[in-house]
Parts: sequence; C-alpha cells; structure tokens
Amino acid sequence: MSSEHHISNFDPGAFFLLHDFDSSGSWTADEIRRTYGLDDEESMKGVGEEKKIEVVRTTMERFDEDVDGVVSRGEWMDGWRAGKRLEDFGLGPGHHGDDEYEYEIHHFEKYHDESEWFSSSSSFIEPIAVD
Repeated sequence: MSSEHHISNFDPGAFFLLHDFDSSGSWTADEIRRTYGLDDEESMKGVGEEKKIEVVRTTMERFDEDVDGVVSRGEWMDGWRAGKRLEDFGLGPGHHGDDEYEYEIHHFEKYHDESEWFSSSSSFIEPIAVD
C-alpha cells in the first residue's frame, strides 16, 4: 500500500481529492467504503457487515466534526493537522474500482509518474518550445 499511495511523500490534500470519487468536495459513507474496498466481494470474503459499518462509523467519528454525515475536505485537513489518521483495520489496501481501473492507476504510477522526474536528479531538462 505504501508504494500505491506514495506514503514516503504523502500529500493529505491530494489523497483526499483522489478518494473524493464523485468530486463533491466531501467523502460520503459510500466513498469511505470504496476507499477501504469494503464492497469488493472477492477481497472482503469473511468480513461481516458489522465490521464494514464499524470502519465507516470510526472514520466518520474521527473526521466528521460537524456530524453532518460527510467528511469535508476542510474537516479532513483540520484532522490531519491535528494528528488524526485513517485507521488500518487490517483489511488490506482497499480497491478503488474494477480491475481495469486498478490496472490504469498502477500503470500510470509506474510508467508516467512525473514526481520521479523532479525528485531524482538535475538531469531532467525541461523542453523548450522552438519556433
């Protein structure tokens, strides 16, 4: 999971946006379930609905400060700055979508991740437009 989410250079704002699947500016219970992969039948075999409810409830209790049933980006960032973190419930890395979507994410990160260009060395030369 650390390589998937680049934990060594973790950006909480970017993480929030990547997991705000409907781009609404907040995480719903369904988005929390999706982030943890709770609806993936194959990887969640043996995980009861009670445990899934606990995951969502715990996450909401930790970050939903105004108790409106969603975690806003502001609540997430405030919580992060206060030292709050998503709990590892021991359920694995989670899944964002179907197999094709997962492949696309991992392919992009492995072969097209620009952050490596800027962090590796000064040998990266910025292209210059020529008339």
